[in-house]
Amino acid sequence: MVSQRNPVPPVAPSGPPLRVRFAVILVAIATLLLGGATLVTHHLETRSAEAALLREVDQMADQLAASLALPVWYLDEDQIQDILERALVNRQIREVAVEIRAAGNALRARSRGEDGRLRPVPAEAEPGTDVAAARPIFHDGHLLGQVRATFSRRPMEAALHARIWREAGLILLLDLLLVAGLRLLLWRTVLRPLEEIRRLARAVASGDPGAPVPAGGPFRGEFAEVHQDLFRAWDLLKERYRSLGESEARYRAFFEHGPDGIVVLDPASGRILAFNDQACRQLGYDRETFAGLTLMDVEAAEGPEESRARIRRIMEAGHEDFEARHRTREGRLRDVHVTAQYIRTEGGGIYHCVWRDVTERKALQDRLTQAQKMEGLGRLAGGVAHDMNNVLAAIQGLASVHGPAQPEGSAAARAFATIVKACERGGKTVRSLLAFARKQPEEVREADLNALLQETVQLLERTTLAAVRLRLDLVPGAAPIHGDVNALSLMLMNLCVNAVDAMPGGGDLVLATRLDGAWVEVRVADSGMGMAPEVLARACEPFFTTKPPGKGTGLGLSMAFSTMKAHGGSLEILSEPGRGTEVRLRFPAAGSEASPQPVDPGLPGSGTPLRVLVADDDPLIREATAGMLVALGHAPTLTASGEEALDHLEAGLAPDALVLDLNMPGLGGSATLARVRQRWPDLPVLLASGSLDTFPGEPGPRLVHLPKPFGLRDLDQKLRQLQASGS
Repeated sequence: MVSQRNPVPPVAPSGPPLRVRFAVILVAIATLLLGGATLVTHHLETRSAEAALLREVDQMADQLAASLALPVWYLDEDQIQDILERALVNRQIREVAVEIRAAGNALRARSRGEDGRLRPVPAEAEPGTDVAAARPIFHDGHLLGQVRATFSRRPMEAALHARIWREAGLILLLDLLLVAGLRLLLWRTVLRPLEEIRRLARAVASGDPGAPVPAGGPFRGEFAEVHQDLFRAWDLLKERYRSLGESEARYRAFFEHGPDGIVVLDPASGRILAFNDQACRQLGYDRETFAGLTLMDVEAAEGPEESRARIRRIMEAGHEDFEARHRTREGRLRDVHVTAQYIRTEGGGIYHCVWRDVTERKALQDRLTQAQKMEGLGRLAGGVAHDMNNVLAAIQGLASVHGPAQPEGSAAARAFATIVKACERGGKTVRSLLAFARKQPEEVREADLNALLQETVQLLERTTLAAVRLRLDLVPGAAPIHGDVNALSLMLMNLCVNAVDAMPGGGDLVLATRLDGAWVEVRVADSGMGMAPEVLARACEPFFTTKPPGKGTGLGLSMAFSTMKAHGGSLEILSEPGRGTEVRLRFPAAGSEASPQPVDPGLPGSGTPLRVLVADDDPLIREATAGMLVALGHAPTLTASGEEALDHLEAGLAPDALVLDLNMPGLGGSATLARVRQRWPDLPVLLASGSLDTFPGEPGPRLVHLPKPFGLRDLDQKLRQLQASGS
């Protein structure tokens, strides 16, 4: 499964943009600075104006006191009035009052009202709005009274206010100019670099190597270094992103299109979290249905608790390889090799499995094991057959020699005849063992499978086949095959008997043939009980049987398998419980060439007398062969090995034929034959062996095969064939 980067959570806007904040901060700072400067200036100017007003009041009081000294001394009221009115010309003077002590505290005062007119009655002073100064009036050292001048603060304040408004407008203009200048400065030095860096950071955060990246401007100082560092980091990240993308694409291709099923499970519940198409195909599910399954839904060999225990064990160990059995959607069982890993993640962990379907591989392994068992058993059977052949050959040879010499109808003649029949029966048993050992068929000739099936039915129809319904479906004119008729008949009979045994309550038995190109196929099908998968897997295994003791040996199907292999064909068994069994046999069709016909031997001993050199390590075979040769009118010379036979030939012995056993210690039959062909290429050789597949080379004018066991008539026939082919 492809890993994914954790997505960056979206950042909710937390306020106005940075440029607005900077503008507000700049306006606030400029306003505070200029406003503070204005307030300080206003305060200083107010104090200065107040001080000037106080000085002016004091000066006015001093001037009035000096000007009123004489008029008050002479009590010149008109002059006093005239001085006061001239003093009131200054609009800042609110009132002027004169107190004359000599006149009984008579007060001569003039004041300016709200309408600007002079009034004789002094106005009441307004607290906090007036500034007053009083001076004594002296003349010649006499205190005549005092004069008080009161100035109003309002004109001064009005002038100050007007000035403040003018300065405020100027300050606002300066503030705007300052903000604009600072904003331009901040844009060039801070905001613009930050905006470019932010755009670059967005490209980096997008994870898209093809995203457009701003080149940036002529930054200076730290911002230029930060931008360059980010640009270099982006180049590195682009390369990493490309590499990661390629790696992720490769893993995704492997995950989706690999030959094995890949499944990611939740270890706690066993629920399937992720999977590829191959996992669905292995079990026959579509993706939508498979996504809703758990491990317990497909696991067939383990129960839920066993599966959970295995998951816990793998979580502790980290990984494990094991064999499992899964159930498909149709209910079929598949053998699976599982490679499981527990991968720890930040959120806990995942259970990663690779499912490899090994059903076919295990079937091949089982067949290989079966073949190895058959091969081993075949070697054993071959060894037993060799020894039995030697014993039977000796018995049959002597019985065939001495039996005809006994009076006809005598007890000795009947005994020898029984011995010969027993040897022939034993020879058939040995031939069955050789067929089971996967040797070549003993007597290969053209055979008609239709005829063999009909003969098998005739043998069984009155006994074994009486309880079943038989149907023959034979293709007319089916191509003949080359094979051992006896072995094929025995195989077909065993298959029919097995089919009848599988239908104890009766049923249908079908025997059919058909042509398939260069192959001839035989079908033996029954409607019986059928076989379970585990029984079907071992059906051809030697000595495996489901029949009760005494009812079967377990060699029927294994011998059929060996017979088919010996004939270059194949055997296939199709079976299901309750649906019967079908055995399919496939033979290579025979060519158009005619098989060689055996030579009519005529009567034993009617041929030309021959000098025969016999080489066999078994004394029973030597003596029996010598007796048969003498009975046939030939002169035998006996040797116990190939080396001894070569010594006789080197010494000048000139036999008409050499009977040579292939299986001898020492030099052996094959090496002896090779030396004979080098020195005496025209010497006829009769090769004797209990295993036909061990014969070196094909028969010819100077070489004839003699299968063991053989009797008097067999030996005479082969010698006549050797004489006829060499003449």
